[in-house]
Amino acid sequence: MSAAAIGYSLGVAVAVFAVCFLLFVLNVMGGGDAKLLTALALWFGLTPALLVFLVNVAFAGGVLTLAILAIRWKSHLVTDRGVWLPASLTTAKKIPYGIAIAAGALMAMPQAPIFLTAS
Repeated sequence: MSAAAIGYSLGVAVAVFAVCFLLFVLNVMGGGDAKLLTALALWFGLTPALLVFLVNVAFAGGVLTLAILAIRWKSHLVTDRGVWLPASLTTAKKIPYGIAIAAGALMAMPQAPIFLTAS
């Protein structure tokens, strides 16, 4: 990667961190999720792959949220049958969004500039 591309990647990471930090302060996002998004934004830089990554994260987050809401809605049916479910799935008020962030990154990673320049 060129020095300019590295600079743009750092700029994108700082911007993503600023937005995520604001969301963390407002108690909308967890600190781990903010750090993970920032680190992955550094890999994607200021490229179309960044938009693909963010859209993938949003889509995976929506699917994850719907799945967890369905589990919480019917959790009494599952636990009554002797199946153990972690409290983070049944009673916690937050969604473990790191799963969606990782899934979005894996889907967009082949388009990341660091992998395109290596081949």
